[in-house]
Amino acid sequence: MTTPTRLASVFGAFAATLAVSAALAPDPAHAQRPAPTPDAPLTLATLDAFCDTTVFVDRLGPSPAIDVTEAILLEALAATDRKSACRWRAGMLLGYFGSAKAPAVLMNFVRTGFRGPLGNDEYMAVLGALHGLGIYVRSHPGAPETAVALEFLVDATAPSFWLGGDVTWSRPGATPDASGYDAARSALIGLGLTGSATAWNVLDSMSTDHRIADELADRARFSLGLWCEARASLDPT
Repeated sequence: MTTPTRLASVFGAFAATLAVSAALAPDPAHAQRPAPTPDAPLTLATLDAFCDTTVFVDRLGPSPAIDVTEAILLEALAATDRKSACRWRAGMLLGYFGSAKAPAVLMNFVRTGFRGPLGNDEYMAVLGALHGLGIYVRSHPGAPETAVALEFLVDATAPSFWLGGDVTWSRPGATPDASGYDAARSALIGLGLTGSATAWNVLDSMSTDHRIADELADRARFSLGLWCEARASLDPT
């Protein structure tokens, strides 16, 4: 059995790169836009600049000084003219700032937010919504909706989940199996971000399960490192 203490030291450095590796490179065209400040709340018009310049302070949460409203995030998630980094972060930020309806919104978006083949922007938005579900579980301990979100993430770690009729999109150039494995790996990231005991048990089991693909076992091991950071944020002692 792997222990959280040992994993914290092994995976801490890898967890530090999550936001950088997952996000797309900033668009130079937006580099000069002023970022929102506590005196200038986040709006849809300034979301692009926010996505270009924001650094997640502890990799598990943005600066609490930014005034973010759920309505803006919902609009950004659905807006087809938002660039992928913004839609990706909009899904994640819903995990922090969303109300009790946020998990249902994110789950529906993951399954049916798009129809047909996805471009890169759309696929990044789906991944952000998966990560946002994990963040919601961590950020809202004890809320009734967290159990549903956690169950969804556990189910989504199986590639077969993505081959069912409930998922209305596909990835161009990827076989259904490859697309399912890609999405399952992102669900494992979301599970690691929850910091929940259930997530630890699932990830620990998958990390040593020789019956599953190596790529999923590797991602489960990586996600155990994220779990350690998420858990530490819940219980600093």
